[in-house]
Amino acid sequence: MRHRHTVEVTTARKMILEDVQSGLKERMSLKDAIGRYVAQPIVATHDVPSFHRSPYDGYAIVAEDTDAANDKNPVYLPEVDIIYAGDTMKRTLKRGHSMRVMTGAAIPDGANAVIPLELVTCSLQDGKPTMQVKRKIKMGTNISYAGEDIQSGSLLIEKGKKIDAGMMAICATFGYDQVTVYRKPKVGILCSGSELLPIEAPLQHGMIRNSNAYMLMGQIQRVGAEPVLFPVVQDDREETYHRIANAIEEVDILITTGGASIGDRDYIPAILNDLEYTCLFDKVAMRPGSVTTAAKKGCKYIFALSGNPSACYVGFELFVQPLIMACYGIKQQAELALQSAILSHDIVQKHPFTRFIRAKTYIADATCMIQTIGLDKSGSLSSLLEANALLVVERGSPTLLAGDKLNYIALT
Repeated sequence: MRHRHTVEVTTARKMILEDVQSGLKERMSLKDAIGRYVAQPIVATHDVPSFHRSPYDGYAIVAEDTDAANDKNPVYLPEVDIIYAGDTMKRTLKRGHSMRVMTGAAIPDGANAVIPLELVTCSLQDGKPTMQVKRKIKMGTNISYAGEDIQSGSLLIEKGKKIDAGMMAICATFGYDQVTVYRKPKVGILCSGSELLPIEAPLQHGMIRNSNAYMLMGQIQRVGAEPVLFPVVQDDREETYHRIANAIEEVDILITTGGASIGDRDYIPAILNDLEYTCLFDKVAMRPGSVTTAAKKGCKYIFALSGNPSACYVGFELFVQPLIMACYGIKQQAELALQSAILSHDIVQKHPFTRFIRAKTYIADATCMIQTIGLDKSGSLSSLLEANALLVVERGSPTLLAGDKLNYIALT
């Protein structure tokens, strides 16, 4: 086993993110685009509103006709027409008259104000419907002007944004029935270990079910990529070599779990060398998951993560996830995106490496608090149940006390 050189987390992330190219693009129907990442900017093709319109049911008027209106001197404006939402015929309103308008209807030419229905009295005058105004109405009252919401040519959605329901509404408003998005990267999962059972198999002494595969599937899908699950590979060097060589041909990124440490059957680091992959790093100054390995060949990446569940989880979040996001054209930083919270309890353990402890944030008395969850061991499963954050404890930190302000990484 060759000597492993330990690198810091930020250094490892920088190595991964160097020379990453955005992924391939594809056109797809808007109705299927939820959760996909926009690959080219989307701009407004017209004003919104595209015409002056009424936000209320009421009457379109010429505001100057109401200059003298008050309780003792009402102004009577005969109704000469009705405009419904969706009417395409253009009308012109003359002084001394009114037009009934419905919510969303176009404002007639000549009108410069709308008075809501509940603020007027309607009656018949000389056999004609007439509305009565008892207050002065200012010019522009209750008119939604063309372009006041969005102007033609405005940037609506930047490249790299994840399409949500609101963005779908925006795209539909401007007639984008097809959108250009980044193709989902295919991320392979190849778990190694003779002790691993299929999840449907009865539990046997000395064996465990393959939980890492399903955990990784969830993490991959959460960031919008496509997981490809390969059958478990036994602890056999030749079989492992061929399985990795074949799997990487089918995917953009391959994640292996187990077999990456320094044990007698930890073959993967040597196999990556045999496959002529350039090792980016093979040891990181962190716990859990210090033996996390990353390698690259051309545009293909292989991540050899720990077989311990919590270490595997952390390895994906710190290293695989930013690579996937970079494939969507989203610029990633080597530095961690940290937030801060108040520790709810003491932490007395010290460690020579920075620790990423599964934790839970919550609000108490308008303060963001954080507490660790479950066992702080790389093989712990219980800590994954409620974790929504990774508490960052810098190496060599003294005993941490309740009330200390600490950094964490949010898990979304």
